[in-house]
Amino acid sequence: MRMTERWMTLDVAVTTPQAHCPTCTQPSTHVHSHYRRTLADLPWATTPVQLQLRVRRFWCATPTCGRQTFTERVPEVAACSARATTRLSAIQTATGLALGSAAGARHLTRQGMPGSRQTLLCRVRRLPTPAAPPPCAVGIDDCRAA
Repeated sequence: MRMTERWMTLDVAVTTPQAHCPTCTQPSTHVHSHYRRTLADLPWATTPVQLQLRVRRFWCATPTCGRQTFTERVPEVAACSARATTRLSAIQTATGLALGSAAGARHLTRQGMPGSRQTLLCRVRRLPTPAAPPPCAVGIDDCRAA
């Protein structure tokens, strides 16, 4: 853990000995390499928090699999290629729905959560469209004779 005047950084890593290939779903224990992902997370007492997540790449041992290497996935923490944790994304989505983009971004900034108005709009637009209820009655407004 590192703390500066502007933010807090947490260094975290996955410690499971194996990961499953996303293509063939076979487990692998052969580590190819590793790299760091930087993720924004929920603030700590209005101090922004960054996660430095150490992610490993594994060799896929299945000869018929199309992938030679793959990156371990941590869907509980963040989606693939995401720059924010799932917890922060959920808060940004809810704020965008409740307050809108500009007001929501100002509110989140005061709370120590990063996010622009465009980020909030993208989060809201990614929500699935709610299913419309079936109509209870069908009416005809006007009827014309041919």
